Amino acid sequence: MSTKRNSAKTPASEEKRSDDALVLISARVPESLRRRLRVYAAQHDRTVQGILDEAIDQYLKGRGA
Repeated sequence: MSTKRNSAKTPASEEKRSDDALVLISARVPESLRRRLRVYAAQHDRTVQGILDEAIDQYLKGRGA
């Protein structure tokens, strides 16, 4: 898979929603999950960062956190 970065503008829905600074977290995921995530992001003109932000936020909200 190419490491070329997409230079297109980030969709407005993925812009930072607050003044919170971005911090690095890390997690190990299966290669197949990483591949699916990257393919989905490319097919839907999204960033992996934006998808992860949304997924984690929805996960935590759904659990009252």
